[in-house]
Amino acid sequence: MRNAKPSLWIWVVSVAGLTVLGWLALLSAQNDSPAKRIEALVPVLLNGEHTMKVDIVRMRYGLDNNYDILNADMAVVQANLAKLDVVSAGTELSAPLAAYRAIVVREANQVETFKYQNAVTRNSLHYFQSDAIHLLEDLPHAGGGQELQHKLTRLENAVLLLTLGADEYQADQARSLIGEVRNSSFPLTASQRETLDRLLRHAVLLVREQPKLEATTRALFDSGSRRQLSELDSLASAAVARRQALIERAQMGLGLVSVAVFGAMVFLVRRHFQNLGQIAAQRRFLQSLTDNVGVGVMVADPDDRLTFVNPQAAGLLGYRQEELLGRHMHEGIHVNVDGSVVAQAECPAEINLQAGENYAGEQYYRCKDGRIIPVLLHAAAIPDGDAGRLILVFQDMSEIYEARRRMEQLAYYDPLTGLPNRVLFQDRVAQALARARREGHSAAFMMVDLDNFKSVNDSLGHAAGDELLKLVASRIESSIRESDTAARLGGDEFAIFIPDADNPDDAASFANKLLNTIREPYRLGGLDVVCGASLGITLFPQDAGDADGLMRNADTAMFRAKEAGKQRFQFYTEDMGIGAMERLRMESLLRNALERGEFELLYQPQFMPDGTLVGAEALLRWNSPELGPVQPPRFIPVAERSGLIVEIGEWVLYEASRQCSQWRQTHPAFRMAINLSAIQFRHAGLAERVAYLLGQVDLSGEALELEITETMLMENVTHNQGVLSSLKQLGCLLAIDDFGTGYSSLSYLKRFQVDVLKIDKTFVDGLGTDANDSAVVRAIISLARNLDLAIVAEGVETEGQLNELRRYDQGDIMVQGYYFSRPIAADEFEQRYLSEASS
Repeated sequence: MRNAKPSLWIWVVSVAGLTVLGWLALLSAQNDSPAKRIEALVPVLLNGEHTMKVDIVRMRYGLDNNYDILNADMAVVQANLAKLDVVSAGTELSAPLAAYRAIVVREANQVETFKYQNAVTRNSLHYFQSDAIHLLEDLPHAGGGQELQHKLTRLENAVLLLTLGADEYQADQARSLIGEVRNSSFPLTASQRETLDRLLRHAVLLVREQPKLEATTRALFDSGSRRQLSELDSLASAAVARRQALIERAQMGLGLVSVAVFGAMVFLVRRHFQNLGQIAAQRRFLQSLTDNVGVGVMVADPDDRLTFVNPQAAGLLGYRQEELLGRHMHEGIHVNVDGSVVAQAECPAEINLQAGENYAGEQYYRCKDGRIIPVLLHAAAIPDGDAGRLILVFQDMSEIYEARRRMEQLAYYDPLTGLPNRVLFQDRVAQALARARREGHSAAFMMVDLDNFKSVNDSLGHAAGDELLKLVASRIESSIRESDTAARLGGDEFAIFIPDADNPDDAASFANKLLNTIREPYRLGGLDVVCGASLGITLFPQDAGDADGLMRNADTAMFRAKEAGKQRFQFYTEDMGIGAMERLRMESLLRNALERGEFELLYQPQFMPDGTLVGAEALLRWNSPELGPVQPPRFIPVAERSGLIVEIGEWVLYEASRQCSQWRQTHPAFRMAINLSAIQFRHAGLAERVAYLLGQVDLSGEALELEITETMLMENVTHNQGVLSSLKQLGCLLAIDDFGTGYSSLSYLKRFQVDVLKIDKTFVDGLGTDANDSAVVRAIISLARNLDLAIVAEGVETEGQLNELRRYDQGDIMVQGYYFSRPIAADEFEQRYLSEASS
């Protein structure tokens, strides 16, 4: 027994030593696992990828141009990848790591491409804008120069919009505008031509390179790096779990052996301290990671109370970290854009997580000082027992939003005065005109041009001139109402649109006050400078029906005001459009046109949709030996103002009735449509004169369809009702021409007992292609049927329009237009249509 004691101690010591060695081996295997190190490196790589892509966004939108930052981001990703290569060599994770390595190589190439493309486009955009500003200031503000200015402004806006987000439509639009500017016939000086050529080269380069830059940026964001890293992380986590399971089984065996050697308490104490060490190490690692990622990180418990806030999150929100801990994230932090608190049930991140998906999107957070900032939020659930935790990672997007706002400001507002530019002004005017048409309002369009601006520029310099423009713009803006719109169109030219100017006297009063306001002295360079203005006024719909027409009329009236002595306003009149001398000459020629036989009637056939001839519309033409062919819109207003329209209209009635009587001998159902002018309609004895003409040509009244406009009917309701009643007694049919473009009042349709509605060509144009036009046409047809009225669709030019009308036809729709025939002379009409019908 005495000899056995040493052996027992040796055995105990040996077992104890082997046990210790076993524990040391297990500790080494547990703490030096490649998969575990990979698992720790993956979040670092993810952060590097995120930082790089945030910097790409900043450089893409011009918030930063230091490519060294991007190089450093790529170097960090590659350095961490190298660490991952060392750890994963010879492991089962080599294959997915190789796939990620290929992605990084591709990203590195794409980053180089991005830097080149971004530098090229930013540089070209800078020179493009600079050249555009210089050329716009250098071009004259009238005639071809003004037209070239307009094209350059549209090109500048198209290129700016293209840099915000390129797509094929924007690129095509920019190419088209480049072609328009390049093909401009306006004569330029050598310096201007050199500037224009350089500007167009930069524009072409931007149109070509911007879509490439957009594609490269999207390729970088869709590189698949995050998905590959997530897969690598999942594989590493699985490997760690498997290795940990093996180690735990081995520990169990060693634990059983250690019970005899060291005792259960020693083993449990060791395990306790081991776990504490691991938790502390993980906390230190996570703390170091979240403190240095450069984005806000917050963790919420199952009750949505914040349990962790990193310094960046606290700094972005303006709190101390301890002020946020324990606070409910839906109580004053996560808000809607209007500042109202987002309910937990309405929170997009909560909804996604409940559906088993992570969340990524833009949200709004409220700072301690009350500011509401947009953030790019990534939210994911972290398993923690039965409930789990919510991790929130967010980046402040305020700078990017501000960059977008600045881009919109450059695209739609004048950079000097802050007023809307031509593009935004035309858009607002178009919308206001559409509303005015619907509601039956009038509107006023004013053009303002400074009278002695050039002398201020020449004497005090361009800086003083710019200051004067800003002061004038401020006075104009303070003189208009919130519903009005003022804009700077270029140079010293401003425009004002008043959407509800129903009374011309109000427009005149406003113009007079505005001119007096502008004429007040300005303090420039220590001097009191007086700068007057000339103002032109045109009215909608009296003078023009669209924005371009109003702008031309107001510009004409403004120049007439300058010619009349400046510092005054002038209403647009039709005489300005034609010209006083031209009007007098045309009136003189019109007086002898009937005697010389210069007028002729052309006839445009009217059909049923199946091609059956119904009748024709008589259209007046003037073939003047001195003026050549003159279209009705030119000479009819002159004839109306001079009173000659009564005599001309009587000739039209007689000639069209005579021709109709002749054709009805072989085609008894044939009828003739004749337009009555407003002066002719108001002239006393119209019905008696029509009755006399019908008797002369032996024609019954039902063969005539007399066309009048809605506006003519509403001018003197009592008188017009009597005239129409007399015409109806003769058997004449009454048609409302251009229905839908005037008053479109249902009451007069009933009161005046009309027979035919003619759908205006502007609505027929959109049939089959424009849903609004098709809906209007259907509504007019339905209205006419309910009132038992016949229907004529004017301006049918395509087979598609005709097919659309056939869909609505119930035997009561007639059509006319270039699809069937242009207006033709009587002999040709008879040969083409009446002889065929008779045969």
